[in-house]
Amino acid sequence: MRSFFIVLMCWWAVSTGRCAVPDGVRVNGVSLVPLRAVAEWLGMKVGLDIPADAVTLAKGKLTARLTMGSTKAMVDGAAVTLPYPVQRRGGQTYAPARFFEALNARVGWDGDKRAVLIIPPGGSALSIPVHVEKLLYLTDLGDRGGNNVICSMDPDGSSARQLTDPAYHCDGITVSPDGGTVAFICNREERRGIYAMRADGTKQRLLFASETARAPCYSAEGRFLYYVTDLGLGRLDADGGNQQGTPWPKLTKDAWKTDAGERPVSLAALRDGRLLVSVRCCGKDWNSTRLYLADYARGTMTPYLPGKNAGIFNPDIQPDGARLAFQRFTAAKDGSGAAKLDLCLMNADSSETSMVTGEGDEPAFSPDGGRLAFTRDMDLYLINVDGAGLRRLTETHAWESRPRWALVR
Repeated sequence: MRSFFIVLMCWWAVSTGRCAVPDGVRVNGVSLVPLRAVAEWLGMKVGLDIPADAVTLAKGKLTARLTMGSTKAMVDGAAVTLPYPVQRRGGQTYAPARFFEALNARVGWDGDKRAVLIIPPGGSALSIPVHVEKLLYLTDLGDRGGNNVICSMDPDGSSARQLTDPAYHCDGITVSPDGGTVAFICNREERRGIYAMRADGTKQRLLFASETARAPCYSAEGRFLYYVTDLGLGRLDADGGNQQGTPWPKLTKDAWKTDAGERPVSLAALRDGRLLVSVRCCGKDWNSTRLYLADYARGTMTPYLPGKNAGIFNPDIQPDGARLAFQRFTAAKDGSGAAKLDLCLMNADSSETSMVTGEGDEPAFSPDGGRLAFTRDMDLYLINVDGAGLRRLTETHAWESRPRWALVR
């Protein structure tokens, strides 16, 4: 009986269009919707042209072709210009909702539900909730030595909004893989620890009280929250339960000396469940930072890219896991003490490294993997991963840092 009920519910979800179509996202004023799910809901057959990185659609005599990363599409042999490029996000291909007007559907907007409506000829509307991209970041509001608060803004630098109370110091922002939940370190009403909230700043709550936790990081699938202390790597469920800890392996002979010890400073989650850990060794300068690969289940930590990991820190991982973005410290060869701090990209298999821009820190990949938010000289910037489109987002007397992307409904 239970199996029959499950099958019945699945049939109902698909037949009504409910739960079968993932949510959309709004980018630069354009609503993007999941291409395959909507096309199949409209009764179209969906195919892939892998060598050309294209998607084909067909229903009767109607045919269409879209190419990844392009604003050009073909419908029945005629060119159609899209308001935003086709892109991949979280394993889904997204296209502008307005594209479906070229397939004889009407496109509307439900302002109360913040949803795009796809209306086929003579049919009922498919309602697709739309989330809005936001950049979250820390700022001291111009008060040097004061508390950091978490703010949000649109990716074009507009609509800045404060999310946390300036009476409490915040640090270490991380966003869940679905973009909807933010975890952070906060010292609030004498209860320091890891807190969580929705991406719009509501529903703030304490997950785990700790005097020493820092640098929280969601696992790639969003099930766990990891964090570091000087003694080890901690983990808890994303809802705050099942707190556990693992002591650090001793990495160098001087591991526990105060003036030459090891201090883990940031975490990034790989799709295979392991973590990248930036560890400062010897404490002299940023060139002493090394990147390690931590396996929490086994309690091991090994060098990542042995021989190549000097001066690499603050890594972020592209949503599809293909590349890393990081800051690289390069000391001058003339012994002058001068140094470069460049924002770089590297294939996850370390086969290729390239510089995106000079003087860039704390990179954060956008959900589509095509842009990087980063900090430079206490302000926030945005740049395409190919190095084009550099844009300054903030120009204030405050110290802005730690940008992270979120999705707000």
